Amino acid sequence: QQVEAALAAGCDASAAAWIAIQGSSGNFGRMHILEAPMLALVGSVRPVCELDVGCGEGRFCWMLAARYTVTAGLNPGAALIERASEIRPGRNYRAA
Repeated sequence: QQVEAALAAGCDASAAAWIAIQGSSGNFGRMHILEAPMLALVGSVRPVCELDVGCGEGRFCWMLAARYTVTAGLNPGAALIERASEIRPGRNYRAA
């Protein structure tokens, strides 16, 4: 439990900086390097539901929710889960 608590605390401590870097459209690495291959891989298997572990502010969940009916996001800290819920209320996000 100590490791989990430390991980959650670290995530929460860096949440404001992460949110600022992402802005409204995400950072360069996510937009131009990670997202296209990740979406292609997910699209190639066409899942019925998706779980984003380490979802941050929920960006990948939003992208997949446009394609699939069930998405869920997990993140160690509550601060980014709160931000995800502010941006897209009613989605399935959990701090875990």
